[in-house]
Amino acid sequence: CDWLGTDRESIGKEKAGICRPNIPMLLGPEAILSSVLEVAASMNATIYQVGRDFNWKDDLKEEWVWQDQILSRSIQSVFETSDLLAMAAVALFCSQFGPMDADQDSKTQIVQLPGRFWCFEEKGVRHILDVAHNPHGTKWLSQKVLEKGKTGQLLGVWSSFKDKDLQGIVAPFVG
Repeated sequence: CDWLGTDRESIGKEKAGICRPNIPMLLGPEAILSSVLEVAASMNATIYQVGRDFNWKDDLKEEWVWQDQILSRSIQSVFETSDLLAMAAVALFCSQFGPMDADQDSKTQIVQLPGRFWCFEEKGVRHILDVAHNPHGTKWLSQKVLEKGKTGQLLGVWSSFKDKDLQGIVAPFVG
């Protein structure tokens, strides 16, 4: 809150600082704020919004629509909105620079999000890495850990600045 602000519009304006002149922006549902749109307009950035320029075709979320073109889902993860944004980013990139010379697996590797519920095993121990850094994120993370079926001991490692809500962040894992 000290850095970004205390309300969505203030936070949006700060986060819109990544906008660059004449560079397109993809906006998910949480980012469609007047403060973000104002910053983008001041930078002459073309804006692509979920729900307007791209979206899921239906509730099954196996197909999606990019500028009136129906495409198959090419990314499978637990982050449906992030998947949609990532696929739109690849489509936008390809529309401006031509198709990527890579097979589908390589394209998926490009847009995966290491650090967001990244699961792997090493020496027989299952690891889950996640960058959850607020109560909302750790609540989601704890639900996903439970969905995966917790067996045995769960060890968590957490680090942050001292001004964070420690109790709120760890609360979903206690009990």
